[in-house]
Amino acid sequence: MGSSCFRLHKAPALHARIMDTFTKAGLDVRIVQEATRALTMLSLVSAGLGAALLPRSTQRLMFRGVRYAPITGVSLPAWPLAVIAKRRPRPTIVDSVWRLLDGRPDAT
Repeated sequence: MGSSCFRLHKAPALHARIMDTFTKAGLDVRIVQEATRALTMLSLVSAGLGAALLPRSTQRLMFRGVRYAPITGVSLPAWPLAVIAKRRPRPTIVDSVWRLLDGRPDAT
């Protein structure tokens, strides 16, 4: 694996869960370079330094020699999302996102 946006020192628990998932799938992962930005990761992959875990939305970015492949046959860990905002006043968009993520018609 060339890079990961879930760096050991920034998100140790998530990093460990992802690495454990690869181990359980029988893959021996050796991290040779870490990066936090998708464009940097794609550049590393394009340079032949391995592979990277990226969101599906990055498939729109075309890099020479990079092939996108979905991960199948394994269950990657899910992680919760959180929204933090001031109670009041807050922009209307914050309330809209809050309702969307919370699944309730009115968030407080």
